[in-house]
Amino acid sequence: MPEELRQVAEALNFQGDAAAVYLRFRDYWLQKGTKKADWISAWRNWLSREKPSGTVAERNARILNRRYGDG
Repeated sequence: MPEELRQVAEALNFQGDAAAVYLRFRDYWLQKGTKKADWISAWRNWLSREKPSGTVAERNARILNRRYGDG
């Protein structure tokens, strides 16, 4: 995974497995064969549509930790 894209995921506080999501992102666009003017924006949009992983309880715990915890 390119460092620049990892940093974008980190800046967005992406809670999923960014490396696994990146592989799907890369494979999708390689298979589609299209070019993007701005890959960073494409990656940011892809992450924003990615469904959270884990159980409902795990997702809720992450949300509460972000709001009230030290994270």
